[in-house]
Amino acid sequence: MIPENLSFKALKTMVGIVQVLTARNAIAPMRREGNRLIGPCPIHHGDNPRAFVADLERGLWHCFTGCNAGGDVVDLVRSIDSTDYRGARKALAEIAGSPS
Repeated sequence: MIPENLSFKALKTMVGIVQVLTARNAIAPMRREGNRLIGPCPIHHGDNPRAFVADLERGLWHCFTGCNAGGDVVDLVRSIDSTDYRGARKALAEIAGSPS
């Protein structure tokens, strides 16, 4: 069980963008180009194969069309799940393998 006082910083070291996309069934259309992951945006479900770019080394992502959103893994969960920070924390904890 993940402790209630576990910070987002700690969760971000436990869960990466690839894990979030895999958990949300959005990894299949993505492809790797070096340290980047590129594909259609999992938030607005567009069909542009280069809309979503994630820098896996830095842990940041951005949609260059449609929603024009971006951020870190917390922002990705918040955007895909349409949730607040509390919901994102719970989702990240579940993806990490332990319910919060």
